[in-house]
Amino acid sequence: MVRQAKELGLNAPFMSGDGSIDPKFIEIAGSKEAEGTYMTFSPDPQNIPTARNLSKDTRRNMVNWVLIQYMHMMHQISCLQRLRRLTALKAK
Repeated sequence: MVRQAKELGLNAPFMSGDGSIDPKFIEIAGSKEAEGTYMTFSPDPQNIPTARNLSKDTRRNMVNWVLIQYMHMMHQISCLQRLRRLTALKAK
């Protein structure tokens, strides 16, 4: 999608969640096209020694994590919708 958008002349930043944090994303999009992409993610708690025990507790409570991520994404969508409306007003 990023590559296609750039090919069509769309010069807007792409925003994605942690699903795009993969070398395959750059391979598919192209390194030049992928540059400037915004991605939201958290560090892997398994790689943080002081967070390993917390991670076990967190896994027991995944529902809360999913809800927080959902609310975060809904906030991002709301911000993008507001930005689109403001941009449309400015263009008039």
